[in-house]
Amino acid sequence: MDKRLYILIPLVVIIWGLIIYKAVDALSTEPVVVENQIQDTPKASSPKKERILHLNYSDPFLGTTPQKQVVKAKPVSKRQPKIAERKRKKQEPKVSLPKLRYNGMVENHGSGSERHLVAVNGSTRIVTIGEDIDGVKLEKVYADSVLFTWNSEKIFIRK
Repeated sequence: MDKRLYILIPLVVIIWGLIIYKAVDALSTEPVVVENQIQDTPKASSPKKERILHLNYSDPFLGTTPQKQVVKAKPVSKRQPKIAERKRKKQEPKVSLPKLRYNGMVENHGSGSERHLVAVNGSTRIVTIGEDIDGVKLEKVYADSVLFTWNSEKIFIRK
């Protein structure tokens, strides 16, 4: 037992000494001086080499080399193109989509009827499937979403 103490005590003192040294070294507020700082100097711009792509390699699937195709330019006509007059369509006033929110479902276990809490433009109402609220009709309720129709447009809202 005594022989072990002669080995363990100096070992513990060395380990604790290293721990204390690291802690004191980390907490010291001496400024770090960096020598041999490298300064960014702009390099002299060398003339850029022009690179040309030679795309005359063989086709890996057909095994043939492509033939050069000559495309003739069409002559430019000197007459000005006719500009077709656009017929002005009646602009319908843009109606913004109402703000929809599905808040939940209430079920009557006795009769089996379901009512749904739906908020349209901030006003919450209790409705059944197929009922119309301010032009928005509740069509179907799925497990993860709800289907509404508005101006013959289908709108899906996530629960």
